Amino acid sequence: MTTRLAFYRGKSLFSKAIRWFTRGAYSHVAIVEKDDRIIEAWHSPSKVRVIKHLGEGHEPGRSEEHTSE
Repeated sequence: MTTRLAFYRGKSLFSKAIRWFTRGAYSHVAIVEKDDRIIEAWHSPSKVRVIKHLGEGHEPGRSEEHTSE
């Protein structure tokens, strides 16, 4: 079974603060299901959410990269 991940580089102040604090390249990561639905932790309210595609619910200008393992 292949697991696909989407790594995000958010453009918001909050995302930039996460990258600065963690000294990392990404602000968060999500799991990409076989049917391309996205499962990710979400901050408001603190929960896990499922969305239909990578761009749904994210601000324009953020970037993501994909990987499989």
